[in-house]
Amino acid sequence: MMLLFEHLREDKPEIDLAKLHRDVHPAIGKLSLKLRNFEIMGSTARCLYMLIAFKEVIKDYKTPQDASLARNLTQHLGIQISQIAIGRKLSISQGNAIRWLKTIIIDIKPEVPEDEAKQELLVAIDNYIKERIVAAQEVIARIAADKIHDGDTVLTYAKSSCVERVLREAIIQGKKFKVICIDSRPYFEGKKLAAGLSAAGVEVKYTFLHALDHIMSKVNVVIVGAHSMFANGACYSRAGTATVAMAAHTYNKPVLVCCEGIKLSDKIALDSITTNELGPPEHLIDDGSALANHAEVPNLNVVNLLYDITAAKYLTSVVTEVGLVSPTGVPSVHRLISEREGTVGAT
Repeated sequence: MMLLFEHLREDKPEIDLAKLHRDVHPAIGKLSLKLRNFEIMGSTARCLYMLIAFKEVIKDYKTPQDASLARNLTQHLGIQISQIAIGRKLSISQGNAIRWLKTIIIDIKPEVPEDEAKQELLVAIDNYIKERIVAAQEVIARIAADKIHDGDTVLTYAKSSCVERVLREAIIQGKKFKVICIDSRPYFEGKKLAAGLSAAGVEVKYTFLHALDHIMSKVNVVIVGAHSMFANGACYSRAGTATVAMAAHTYNKPVLVCCEGIKLSDKIALDSITTNELGPPEHLIDDGSALANHAEVPNLNVVNLLYDITAAKYLTSVVTEVGLVSPTGVPSVHRLISEREGTVGAT
């Protein structure tokens, strides 16, 4: 591995479901394996499936004799989180959800019966999913759909569940518009979005990053998703997003980032190297490629960076469930949501 990316390398053990730690719940083991194999992609999806798996953990949890449910369940949850991280590095959304869950577990009173406490946690998780993911995307969809007008050409990149919800909301509102789906290797996520929109009756053009300069002049608005929005207004998203945003900026096209509050971070990011995640290099290598035996070639490193950072100056607005804000307004929204959830300062 090149020294430039050495800090991103993670030497993780193989996941064998038959040899997991005895305290790791089967649902967590299966989830970690799916994450490792990239069967679940997208920050929202990873968070959602994690919360669903946590519900199974809580249902099967039994407090040891002479132990406190709040303290012991928090420790038990830590084992599950470690296993998930073995599958794949935790997303910002997962980290925020974990902090929230730990906060409400710690607040459980010792006198509350175990079954009642567990039921309250299950209900709380259901409500969290409904409010922070489902309802949040619905609100974002309504806000962002207002920026799409009849006759517009909307450009998006890869596949974001939130952006897809926006486009489908515009369809429901009866708006007639075209969509250009820009995609890239190695995951070609935009194919699914393009196919789904086409089936819904939208005129869709599907192409790759190299065509940006050719098609950007025909675009009215660019709408992209985000893995996270940082406190300095930087957008952390699929590798290639920065290229799309900078091209749009060159052509004076507005760039909207759809980002649920669960993905906001109080950290800052200035580049795509300090903060990033490495995907398996094999995902970049086609069958029969000259790079098939890259691991055996001295001084050859195949680097699969999953994300990039888009500076705030290339973004027009960020659409959250709180409303439409400028990129520099992200810290205020994050603080508002954290205060509402009681997670300010939580770890």
